[in-house]
Amino acid sequence: MLEVIIASKNEGKIREIKEIYPNIHFISLKDLNDDIEIEETGDTFYENALIKAKTIALKYHKLTLADDSGICVKALDNRPGINSHRYSKEGTDEANNLKLVEELKGKSDRSCFYECVMVLTDGKEILKSSSGQVHGTFLDHPLGHNGFGYDPYFYLEEYKLTFGELNPVIKNEISHRAIALKGLKDIFGELTHEEE
Repeated sequence: MLEVIIASKNEGKIREIKEIYPNIHFISLKDLNDDIEIEETGDTFYENALIKAKTIALKYHKLTLADDSGICVKALDNRPGINSHRYSKEGTDEANNLKLVEELKGKSDRSCFYECVMVLTDGKEILKSSSGQVHGTFLDHPLGHNGFGYDPYFYLEEYKLTFGELNPVIKNEISHRAIALKGLKDIFGELTHEEE
């Protein structure tokens, strides 16, 4: 079975990746008891994903997948963007969401999008990168308990539900992370074939 390290300790991300590709043996930084803090010094989701993927691939000499993702709000000039994870001083999901709600008070345009960029590398070369976006509206109150991050505030008009209310099976078909991951299907297929 193909073995790939996920350069993340985020349980929500790890769970979603494993659910989308159940036939790949993913090992997370949590599994490795690795508390490494990788400084994300890039200016884009792609640059930060690459920094994380290369750092871990070179450390363990193994195929590594990293993602960088966040929410971009139109009325806030696409903030928090690459700073989504650490948007508030506390850096918790709750504090991040409350800060965003506060900043959007009085703004009529609440359109936003989630973006995710995935990078797969062996440390020497980038085997593949892929990105995904999903558009929605940022609510001023949370709905639902599924997902993580900004999910309970991220409303999808098409489904009349937030990511926090949406069935995780459906989320894994339509989310920004799902779209980015599906862009890696061919390379995962090739690498799995080489393993056989």
